Amino acid sequence: MKKYIYFSSFDDIYINMAIENYFFSPGSSEYLLMIYTDKNSVVIGKHQNPFYEVNLEYIKKNGINLSRRESGGGTVFHDMGNLNFSFITDNKYDIYKESDLFIKKLFFILGLKYFQNSKKSIFINNKKISGSAFRISKYKKMRHFTLLVDSDLDIMKKSLEKNYDYIISEDNSVRSEKSEVANISSYLGKITVKDLIKIISGNFTEYINTETPEETFYYERKKYYLSKEWIYGYTNNFRVKIDNNDFYVENGKIYGNTYFDDYLKGRENNAKV
Repeated sequence: MKKYIYFSSFDDIYINMAIENYFFSPGSSEYLLMIYTDKNSVVIGKHQNPFYEVNLEYIKKNGINLSRRESGGGTVFHDMGNLNFSFITDNKYDIYKESDLFIKKLFFILGLKYFQNSKKSIFINNKKISGSAFRISKYKKMRHFTLLVDSDLDIMKKSLEKNYDYIISEDNSVRSEKSEVANISSYLGKITVKDLIKIISGNFTEYINTETPEETFYYERKKYYLSKEWIYGYTNNFRVKIDNNDFYVENGKIYGNTYFDDYLKGRENNAKV
């Protein structure tokens, strides 16, 4: 069995998700680990409601990306101090076992004691340093997980705190579970994402480096991940009360053709006049 590793040179969440999706496609490498970082981004799970999970006003004011991934689970925050891992294998492999072996070796090298809960989140001293999500198809399995190295936890907190004045009901979307978080740098002293990548490159020599796929293989998927249709339109239908009005939000839209996101944006602009 050949194990491949891909260190993405991109820091764009939409490109990295599109490349990840390419590697998840039938016919790609049967065993691959993708490692990447993204500029400030909030990533919601496939079945989540961004109007509930995210401080949309804050992230827009601060140029923080919003994306929806194709795996389940809760909302996470990416920045250049957070390292992301995607284990992607053919279905014949045990994705839990393979990824756990990698994690066990990495944390042994780092000299850190940790534990994983039933959802494969990783904790040190009861503080969460990593969250996982999974995706399974007829041909492939994927586990991707974050690792807080020296992330900006203040921006993370502000991006995910709820500040809206509307009331959401009749919503069956997946809710994130809140945990106290920490960076591994708080246990190791000064360590950066670049340092960690060097450690991985030098100690996991059983992995063979692979190149970036041609843009034609992932360009269309990137456009889809950027679209309102995917980010907002995939949201489960729900009811919302705002400004003494009751709306039914269907496929992310009110009145049948206005994205609720655009309604909030117009409301915010009117308040500034």
